Amino acid sequence: MTSLAFLFHAERIKWRRSWTTVAAILCPTSLVGFLFLILWNSEIQASKLGPGFQVWYQVTHAAWNSIFMPITVALVCLISWEQEEEAGAWKHLLLQPVSRRAHFLVKLMSHAALLLVAQVVFSCLVFLTSLLISRYLHYLDMGPRRLLLFTGLGATSMLASLPLIGLHTWFSTRVRGVGMNLTLALVGSLLTALWVGLGGAVRWSPWGLASAGVRLATGGEKSPVWLLATAAGFALLLVVAGTLDFSRREELR
Repeated sequence: MTSLAFLFHAERIKWRRSWTTVAAILCPTSLVGFLFLILWNSEIQASKLGPGFQVWYQVTHAAWNSIFMPITVALVCLISWEQEEEAGAWKHLLLQPVSRRAHFLVKLMSHAALLLVAQVVFSCLVFLTSLLISRYLHYLDMGPRRLLLFTGLGATSMLASLPLIGLHTWFSTRVRGVGMNLTLALVGSLLTALWVGLGGAVRWSPWGLASAGVRLATGGEKSPVWLLATAAGFALLLVVAGTLDFSRREELR
């Protein structure tokens, strides 16, 4: 077993009793539950928005990409680093014959895996609640299931998390506290939404891909391929910068 595989196996063991796992499950669950209750009690008003399946997919993914997914990324990354610090694990980990770069990359892999869990939970809940809506809210014209749209939005959401995972995995090693990390997530999302009108400028934001997903969900982005490629490249730059910074640092938190 390689050093990276060994370290990642150790990270997976930590998930069993970790608040990171709770955050990865609770954030998407609370969002879908909240929106489902709103739609369930909206009665006739919801029928004016359009075909039920399409509207439900668009609304849930827009809310997830623009607000809850950045919050989930920030919480998972912060809690993961904080737990290492509180347990005093770094002194032991850094005595192992493994580079700091490997430790950082494994943390990055762990955060990406947890966000994949969050995305799967979110997608499953969105799909299951759409079936409940179709079964019990008879006043809604549900229209076709639009499974291609649902799959595309889910894939876009997962890709949208990559630049944010790179950013917050790095940022959380530098800045302590939930407040600052959540502020970065929310302010970044808000500013990116305001910068949509600037066209290419939004591509240089870590939240640009999430913004593209929102616009794709609402029909405002017809061909986001170039934006997706740019944001993916930006994610790679953040990973490289974070890895170099972490490996060259003299002291850890």
